[in-house]
Amino acid sequence: QAIGADTAVTFDGVKIVGMSLSGEVGGNVSITFEVVGQGYTEDVARVSSWSYPTAIPFSFITCGLSEATVGAVSMNSFSVSIDLGYEKERFKLGSAELVNPVFTAIPTCTFSCNIDADEQWVEKARDHTALDLTLTLTHPTTVPSAASTKYTFILELPGCRLSPETAIENSSERLSMDLEFEAGYGGATTNGTDKMFEIRVIDGNTTHT
Repeated sequence: QAIGADTAVTFDGVKIVGMSLSGEVGGNVSITFEVVGQGYTEDVARVSSWSYPTAIPFSFITCGLSEATVGAVSMNSFSVSIDLGYEKERFKLGSAELVNPVFTAIPTCTFSCNIDADEQWVEKARDHTALDLTLTLTHPTTVPSAASTKYTFILELPGCRLSPETAIENSSERLSMDLEFEAGYGGATTNGTDKMFEIRVIDGNTTHT
């Protein structure tokens, strides 16, 4: 990190403790990582130049949501928030640096989206129906090693429950509705059972889970 004409500061022992992902019609898909660092070094020489690869694997062109029993769900916007439940300020006597973060609570994951109003979602909220959501972001570029595979980001959210406050406003106009899912129940994903969520990224080399 370098601000203005100052020298840089480098941070070490950095770990991801949470992330969020969001997007809307006509806007960019944004991903944010929350991190904590153990220590830092001041007065580091600034980097004078750097290069970027020609491929941009995260320039997504399509974004889709599906539910195992409903099928494709057309969205106007969406937001995902994941908190891994780490203790973020784990300081101990005798040191000015953080100790390795540990879990203090069960991780939490929430998903919300805005869609055209549809009564079936109100019924699912009232019945506390378990829902299996899959969010897929796809890039138009084909992975070089696989002629039919695109660069892809997949988020599976099994066992979701809709907020019991899910409702559709009374109006004679065409309406949209907000869906808020709590994903803490867990379920079966592509690569396991009893998982709160699963993230898979397909890039030029392999599939990461």
